[in-house]
Amino acid sequence: LRQDRERRTSLKAKWRRRWLVFCGLLWVLMFAGAAGLVIYFAIGSWTVICFESESAACGFEPRMHFGAAYLPDGRVLVAAGTDGDVNFGDVWIGTAEGGRFELADGAVAFGARHGHSMLCGATEGGGFRLFVLGGDADGIGNESSVLLNDVWTSTDGVEWELQTANAPWTPRKFMGATMNEAGHLFVVGGFDGVGLSGLNDV
Repeated sequence: LRQDRERRTSLKAKWRRRWLVFCGLLWVLMFAGAAGLVIYFAIGSWTVICFESESAACGFEPRMHFGAAYLPDGRVLVAAGTDGDVNFGDVWIGTAEGGRFELADGAVAFGARHGHSMLCGATEGGGFRLFVLGGDADGIGNESSVLLNDVWTSTDGVEWELQTANAPWTPRKFMGATMNEAGHLFVVGGFDGVGLSGLNDV
């Protein structure tokens, strides 16, 4: 009887180990599958249209902290920004696919800047109205920031009109901005160059 009990105990321990290994492998496979699905849905449907090394295909110079808007007619607009050495003051308008951009204005009225916000709202008759808000007119390399709180508008991305040079909100860059259906603009947070924590106002 003792040998029989020992044999059953040994078999239980063996099957318990096998069960634990099976459960562990099952969890690993489930986690790997879930991760694979996340990666697939996150980047699997994206298509590279043009590369930084193929600037002729993209049209505009490599840049960061630029403004971008998707126009109601399906075109894409890119405005200003910086490459870390200079600020750009240009506007490029691309096709709906975003594969080809053409220079609309190389010296836009609102001037060279980066860190600004750009919004686009549809108007009656199928048109649109663009807004450029704030940003930094310098602030590259070792230069001090020249923060802005101006607002510019345009109905074609080429001709821009200054709405105000001093909006009620403090000069800033890297802020969030949006527009509601009534056409009201909202500016959220951003960086005003004082300290490192940024702003938390609306």
